[in-house]
Amino acid sequence: MFNTERESVQFCVGELIDAVRSPQFAETPSARIELQRLALRARLKAALHCQEETRNLNVDIRIDQGPHHAVGHGGERRRAAHRGGAGVVPYPR
Repeated sequence: MFNTERESVQFCVGELIDAVRSPQFAETPSARIELQRLALRARLKAALHCQEETRNLNVDIRIDQGPHHAVGHGGERRRAAHRGGAGVVPYPR
């Protein structure tokens, strides 16, 4: 937390930049993978929401390094998802 009444804005910004550049904030391979998984989940949910047939589909999304599956709940909605109503959301490699 910075007190901009005691410290200049330039000082506060400099401290933030130094902190972000420190090793504690360095990007790691596992963090990059986790960010890709979060992005894929968001894109999948958006794709499902954009299609009338799958808009109300409740899915459990689990992403690991093997094949990726989304399990739907409810007969017709599950069939709509299997028909590809939501389109294909590729996994970034």
